[in-house]
Amino acid sequence: MSSPPAVTRLASVRAALEHRQGHAESARLPLVEAVSEVTAHRPAMGAWLLFESAAMAWDAPDPVAAARGTRARVAGLDFAVHPVHRGAAGVLDTLAGDPVNGAAAIRDFAGYVVRTRHERGLIDQVRLHGWDMLLGEYRTVHNKAVALERECRTEGAVGVLPRVLLRLTRLRLFLGRHRDAYTTAVEGLEIACDTGRHHLATMLSGVLRLRGAFGVSRVRARR
Repeated sequence: MSSPPAVTRLASVRAALEHRQGHAESARLPLVEAVSEVTAHRPAMGAWLLFESAAMAWDAPDPVAAARGTRARVAGLDFAVHPVHRGAAGVLDTLAGDPVNGAAAIRDFAGYVVRTRHERGLIDQVRLHGWDMLLGEYRTVHNKAVALERECRTEGAVGVLPRVLLRLTRLRLFLGRHRDAYTTAVEGLEIACDTGRHHLATMLSGVLRLRGAFGVSRVRARR
């Protein structure tokens, strides 16, 4: 077997390339395979890979099937009670139809993310943020997303800014702020197209096509 760090890097790179092309299911599979391969030797690495695969399951064409498939593949693995595993398990449980266990795990994970915020870089903050949106805590998640948006702009992190703007778009829709949601989606789409984030552009375009969700007239987005 290759070293766990090498397996992890290769799986993450393959998944990122597939996801950028809008192939969430193809991105999920190498991550799940890597989880099975590395967790016995490096539980923390396995937990992070599982979290990435849970995020891919969320974006998959059939999220329920993807989540159930991931859970089945990793059943019995020991992640040494890693907090990131707790979050991944919560997302997978929620998608797979177990909202009670899923909510408890996500709530614990959201608290961990807040407590350890200053221990990680901006990219990881964006990756870990927002899953408590599944609990309906839209205003709290929105306020944290606004802080991340500000930090992205300050640091010039245009590569991750579209993901934050997509999250803000959804949150503003849930909060009934339709005009703000539309404006945010348009900006996010422009930046996603300019930076080659095709999967994010697709999701933002889907939001913009829901014209009836916005109480504003349509504005042509630059492609």
